[in-house]
Amino acid sequence: MTLTKNTTRQKLKGSEFPYLESYESDTWRKQKFFNEAIECYSKAGNEVDENFMQVVKKVWIDLNISCNTERVRNKKLGLLNPDYLLTMATDTCKCCGRIMWYGRVHNMVEGYAKPSLDRMNNKHGYRDDNVWIICKECNTKKSNSLAPHDLYRIAAEWDKEVSLREEQYKTYCEQNMTTLFNGE
Repeated sequence: MTLTKNTTRQKLKGSEFPYLESYESDTWRKQKFFNEAIECYSKAGNEVDENFMQVVKKVWIDLNISCNTERVRNKKLGLLNPDYLLTMATDTCKCCGRIMWYGRVHNMVEGYAKPSLDRMNNKHGYRDDNVWIICKECNTKKSNSLAPHDLYRIAAEWDKEVSLREEQYKTYCEQNMTTLFNGE
């Protein structure tokens, strides 16, 4: 089942979402994420809302910047910022339009695409100014393409992202520099 931008979220086969029965580190990674999810769920009247989904995305980001030595190093150096990555965590893949599921892989809901942290320029590292979040399938196509027509839509979105990124990142840094340097 392929879900597109126009398809509403639905409970699909394999889903036991929202996983709030008890804290499990394999699902939530950190107690603070679990507590934040419960708080969001309660505030929304025991419903999953956008705030709850933001917590799910935070868990995904935390996992993805902790599983690779280069990403861990760049996070420590301030080059890979979880808050900035959260601003890029869209519900749909920019390249193919499929809805992405940010829940942990073993909790993958059938029909949703898996998000993937991709370097826009593979000669450069995993840094805020060089990564975007697209689905794993598009990331793989981008890496393993056999024919140019496989890449037209990906290339168009990739080019647009590179063009927008410099200005977006500059604006983000200007808005958050005082926070970063004041230790807040």
